[in-house]
Formats: sequence, structure tokens, C-alpha cells
Amino acid sequence: SDETPPPSYWDTMEELLVASGRKPFRGTIPRPVFAALAHISEALHARLGRVFPGEPRFSYEGLLVAASDCWFRTDAIRRDLGWAPPVAREEAVRRTARWFATNPWPKTLV
Repeated sequence: SDETPPPSYWDTMEELLVASGRKPFRGTIPRPVFAALAHISEALHARLGRVFPGEPRFSYEGLLVAASDCWFRTDAIRRDLGWAPPVAREEAVRRTARWFATNPWPKTLV
């Protein structure tokens, strides 16, 4: 693969935030603290869902996603289907940041 190592989810999100002129979050929240906040958030949402429609801002499922390691690998699709990205990764990040600058961010991300 020509991506050694492949970019991680968090590295990619940091690049996107920087390209968008936003400050990336640097730090950690202990998993038990985040889990407690997620459970409280879900319980409040269950009771106040009519007042605050939509998904809770913190959820245990979100914790599992945030705490996992994800990598953006393209070697299998390149090998199996002969796919190649239409633009370089850096250009894709710039285009995505430009798109977010002209379109509203989803409320769950703000």
C-alpha cells in the first residue's frame, strides 16, 4: 500500500478542523467519566426528549465510536477494484473544509 501508515480518524478530523479554521481539541477525558456523562445524558434525554428533540449530544454508542481506533485505508479497494482517488488527500481535506465553510455544520458537531 502507498499509505504507510494510513491516516487515522482523529488525525483526519484534526486536519479538517485546522483547514476549516477551527481549533482542534487536544486532551483526553477518562473513559469512566465520559461513560457516566453519556449515561446521564441518555437518561435526561429519555425524560426530556419532548423538550429537546433529536439524539442526545453524548451517548454510550458515541463513546464507543470516539474511543475506538479507526484508520482510513484504501489498499483493498485499490487492489480489488483498481480504484484511485480523484484528488490527493490534502486537496480532499481542503475541499471538504471549503464545503463546510459554505454549508452549516450539523448541530451535533457544533
